[in-house]
Amino acid sequence: MRSEWLSHQSHNSIATSRNSDPTWKTPPAGFMKLNFDAGWAGEQGTGFGLVVRDDKGEFQVAATHYEEYRMDPLLAEAVSFRWALNMAVSWELDHLNFSSDCQQLVKAFQSPNDFPSLKHILLDCQQLVDSLNNFSLLFEYRQTNRVAHALAAESFLYQDCVWWGDPPLDILLHLAADFSN
Repeated sequence: MRSEWLSHQSHNSIATSRNSDPTWKTPPAGFMKLNFDAGWAGEQGTGFGLVVRDDKGEFQVAATHYEEYRMDPLLAEAVSFRWALNMAVSWELDHLNFSSDCQQLVKAFQSPNDFPSLKHILLDCQQLVDSLNNFSLLFEYRQTNRVAHALAAESFLYQDCVWWGDPPLDILLHLAADFSN
């Protein structure tokens, strides 16, 4: 399973290096962007992280979740997406651009029948999307998803935390790096 995750990450790194502008982009006016990610966290767990920023790039909210077992990489990304959608719905957020660094997840969401092992999770996601206004799911390169990635990686330290208004100190440098170019 470790080799699968490394292969997945390596694929994203290769794709990123081909991108001529691997910088985080603000969403359109009136929208917010929700970046989410899954990753192995701690000794044996899977972590999820998300960050929401407005159309000026200003931090709104971040959250983490931790599961005490390791998931298959694509399954982890799908579960992370469902978790992020649940959080957005519970917070009553609208006009959201969801962004993932997992291109295969975006394809799976568009064609759940092509991914039978994830179909029930993806159908849950589609039901959650129905309760949101102006939703989109976009693929972004790993370099533009570093804040959510950092939160997922450190989720074992911050199990089920939510930060409104002020980000956790551990991600301040990642947030700043998104605007350094």
